[in-house]
Amino acid sequence: MPPRFLLITTLLGALAGAGAAGACSPAQERALAGEAVGDEAGEPCWGAVAEMSIHAPSGVLSMWLANNVRAHHRRMTERPGEVTVVVTIAGGQIEETHETRGLTEAGVVALRTLSTRTVGAAAMSERLRAHKIKLRARDERDSVMIVAQFHRDDLSAAGAALAALLTEPRIDAEAFESWRSGAERAGAPARAAMFEALRESLVDALYPPDEPRARGLDAAERRGVERESAQEWLDALLQRAPIEAAIVGDIGRAEAIEALRAVFGELPPRARITPDPHAALRDVRRVLGPHERTVVVDARGGEALVLVGYVGVDASDTEAHRRLALGAKVLWSRLSRVYGEESTNAWSVPAEAYSGFGLFYAMLHVPASDAREAALHARETLEAMARDGIDENELGAARARLSAFFEEIEAEPAHWAYRLAGHDQRGRDTDAFMGEREALARVTTEEVAAALRDVLRDEARLSFVVTPAKE
Repeated sequence: MPPRFLLITTLLGALAGAGAAGACSPAQERALAGEAVGDEAGEPCWGAVAEMSIHAPSGVLSMWLANNVRAHHRRMTERPGEVTVVVTIAGGQIEETHETRGLTEAGVVALRTLSTRTVGAAAMSERLRAHKIKLRARDERDSVMIVAQFHRDDLSAAGAALAALLTEPRIDAEAFESWRSGAERAGAPARAAMFEALRESLVDALYPPDEPRARGLDAAERRGVERESAQEWLDALLQRAPIEAAIVGDIGRAEAIEALRAVFGELPPRARITPDPHAALRDVRRVLGPHERTVVVDARGGEALVLVGYVGVDASDTEAHRRLALGAKVLWSRLSRVYGEESTNAWSVPAEAYSGFGLFYAMLHVPASDAREAALHARETLEAMARDGIDENELGAARARLSAFFEEIEAEPAHWAYRLAGHDQRGRDTDAFMGEREALARVTTEEVAAALRDVLRDEARLSFVVTPAKE
């Protein structure tokens, strides 16, 4: 029986890709091993593999490079030839203050438009199109994420593009002005505008007014951001922030390690990513409710958006989240019989960036004239589930839906890439993920009802109705 984790603390020549891009000279390797080599080694070899481990049940290989970049690989052949790389850069918005507000979002313009100091956005986009490489980036509340999807034969081109964005991004002046003026957001469909209004209303209700990080930028704040400041902020983030990355798909272990070393080997050393690299910045006081709001959006249409629910749980509370996820499926089933499957959603969304801001809710698309009645009905349905419980048939159907979902994503390389790129940052458990269907089978009807009762508190109650100004 092989050990559950195989720890390798020496450089593995066959796996580390001797002679590959980012490979170390013999003197550099001796220096990494602790030998005194004087000036012979030259510059440190930050792309060297410092530590490596293999999670036997999943086949996931995890390693630390010498510059403390964390990287993972899993081979999956469900989609022949396809490869996904996800890079998580810890930090950004969560580190902003009133004075630096908006710099992360502005800086990510360089990553989204694929602009670097040596290759402009248009030329880089053309290169990627020629190889059919999809590359995108986004900023989240506590990290910046870059995603690349491509065919295995285009690994070199994709890796070169990723390395360029990580080492020499440049905020394109035209793209920056488009972002600053808000032109890129103009003309959004009515439904998208309503979703954005709902998101902003939730943030405004739950976060204290003096907390700048969770809120979107208004027009004046965007105009106040300078491109030079955003460039400096982005450069500093990429130079120092903990990084975790994953490469998943139809690619072998040796080739994946070689690619990871080539992409990240030119980055300077940084702190290792941990389960909570910004713990001191996550303590945000939530505004107590109940929160009830009606928002009118400058949009045309006859449909309203209704959200009814409660503040939920944190991602670290896996048992409670699992029970609430089952409860959400039961809630969806009951409400969809009235409003239709396409018009009904229900979710448990655990908090990750800021503790205490998880959500458990139902969302309905209904005629604007029926919005208030629908909100009341959804509230009564949810409260009845907590008070009277659910039956075994409902739980069985909910369990079947969630089990099918987990079976699907377990076979999806892109999902594994996203998950592994936050493995250490979020303190995720691969064994628990692979055993989720078995864990769902053990949940009882009373446990679901008890989890619902735990979140159904007046100070956590949410009721939001978003309607268009014109029908």
